[in-house]
Amino acid sequence: MSDYDRAVDRLRDEMAKTKNDAVRTVGEMMTMVLFQYPGHADAVLGEGKTLQGAYEAMYEYAKKNKKGNSCCVPPDKALEILCGYYGIEYGPHMFNAFGTPAATGTPHAEEQATKPQTPEDDFDLDAMLEGL
Repeated sequence: MSDYDRAVDRLRDEMAKTKNDAVRTVGEMMTMVLFQYPGHADAVLGEGKTLQGAYEAMYEYAKKNKKGNSCCVPPDKALEILCGYYGIEYGPHMFNAFGTPAATGTPHAEEQATKPQTPEDDFDLDAMLEGL
């Protein structure tokens, strides 16, 4: 069995055993990372690396950056945190959960909170789906 297969099996096993939906979501994100970058399987197989630990790293970020009683970890930041936990190099070569390049200057939640909404921020779903 390859490292990739063992890493995916480990993630799936952890996801099946947990009752925490957030941990399962972290597992889905890491599964996507492995699918796109199978060479990082060794990081997932690292000693002491677990989905629970990855979730706790993200939770700590959210707790430190919450505004009032709410918090949000944007997809790019979540990917950065997960990569950091697993020791995977994070940068513009990575893709976030939406399949768009990560680490390209996308404003994170704290920057978005102070940015006024403009018509340019809206998107046209019909235009995006045209031709499908």
